[in-house]
Amino acid sequence: MPKNANILLIRHAEKPTDLSDIGLTVQGQERAMAYVIYFQNFQITAKVIQLQHLLATAQSSHSNRSYLTLQPLSHQLQLEIDNRYSDSDKDIVALATYLQTDPRFNEANTLICWHHEKLLQIAAALGASPSTVPSNWPDEAYGWLIQLSFDAHGAITTSVTIEQKLMYDDHNHPIT
Repeated sequence: MPKNANILLIRHAEKPTDLSDIGLTVQGQERAMAYVIYFQNFQITAKVIQLQHLLATAQSSHSNRSYLTLQPLSHQLQLEIDNRYSDSDKDIVALATYLQTDPRFNEANTLICWHHEKLLQIAAALGASPSTVPSNWPDEAYGWLIQLSFDAHGAITTSVTIEQKLMYDDHNHPIT
């Protein structure tokens, strides 16, 4: 597990109703832009953190939304987006192993943007207790963030789901 580290998990921004469109809606683009300010001011234990790593789902013929969600933040922070892993169960395991074993994630803050159907699986693979994350992630919920914090031994000290309240309708989807 990463040591003295934080991993933040978010869902990609709003998607079009046209299933052949792999991009973001206007509202999704607005959320992606709002993340620039949100994550430059994100606090853990009353201290603003600085992100060192951005990870997103690999582009597929169905979606490039995770990458597009992080793109404005990537430009602002001058960080590359690592999008080598797909949504497959095999790649989810590979992603978790990468985060748990690569020393670059020690003493670092990492933001992962993925498809909501797999976020709880990623959190579990990183050691989050099911009692500390939502039981499911509804299709309509875009404004949630899972924060996982790890101590010097790589044990999770914090596993919490946060309502971002970033966009006007984020309050319509309380965490359950």
